[in-house]
Amino acid sequence: MRKWGILLLLIVLLWIGGYLYFQSKTAPFQEVTPNITFPTGSVLSWSEAQAKLLEFEKQEAERAALVKKDNDIQNEASQKWDTLLCENISDVAKKTLCKDTILLQSVAPAAGNLDLAIDACSKIETLKTRDECYDKIFMTYALKDQNISYCEKISDTDMLSSCKTAIEKKRIETAALTGNTDINTCANLEGEEQTYCQINVTRESDTTIMDRAMTDKNPDECQKIQNEELKTSCNDAVVYDRAMTDKNIELCDKILEEWKRNSCTTQVVSMNDANQFQSIVNSGDRANCATLWNEDLKNKCSDILILRTVATNPDKTLCDIVIDEWMKAQCTQITGQ
Repeated sequence: MRKWGILLLLIVLLWIGGYLYFQSKTAPFQEVTPNITFPTGSVLSWSEAQAKLLEFEKQEAERAALVKKDNDIQNEASQKWDTLLCENISDVAKKTLCKDTILLQSVAPAAGNLDLAIDACSKIETLKTRDECYDKIFMTYALKDQNISYCEKISDTDMLSSCKTAIEKKRIETAALTGNTDINTCANLEGEEQTYCQINVTRESDTTIMDRAMTDKNPDECQKIQNEELKTSCNDAVVYDRAMTDKNIELCDKILEEWKRNSCTTQVVSMNDANQFQSIVNSGDRANCATLWNEDLKNKCSDILILRTVATNPDKTLCDIVIDEWMKAQCTQITGQ
């Protein structure tokens, strides 16, 4: 144990001696002013570096303010569709983008006039945006007029293909809808267009299906129609016809278009009320008049039965609840008032 104690003491002494030696070799502490080296290779003092940094921050603040100003002008110009406001933008690229974007937007309202639309596009400075503008016009007119020659003027290959496909599909749909198709309808088509054509021309035409549904008074047949608008019209027409024939107000609820459904309900109620009115008057039970939907028929029903009652039982108080003025006068005369 004694040997271990001596060994530990020696280690501590050696550590203290090394520390004192290191301190003696170290130069006294001096405050060192930091230097900043810029890419030019020059070495600046701390105060110079601070001045440079402040100048840089000022420039950045001015640049950010200018960017914000340009963005605000661009937003205002876009909202007002005013290319003149774009001229106040300092950044040349942003100024061009601002004007081109507004001109591209103006194509939509000018689409009703081809010359105006093309003129709007011609003022666009950026070639890519100008071509995009022309393509947009020709696509619009191709679909509107179903004229494939406008598609041929489109520069973008994907849009050109989409334009032709859309027109071809519309032609096929129109032919299928009217039943104007034969085996040669799809002969000159290829790929997707030919497949689409074959599917549509081989099925029964929508008008043929609708005619059969109306003849058979079968709304289920209408579900085979491809055109959604015609399918709805078919269903509503068939159901309306059945509701009128059967005088069934519950069938009216199956009509899809609201105004037709309301019309059906009104017509069925009127027809049912007319039949029920006559039945109640014949029965002589005035309490049943309240079951009529039509207010005029309900009042007329009650008035007639009151007159019938006072004719055999002159109760003057009943005349007070007669609605129709002429009938009230008759009631009064019968009861001797």
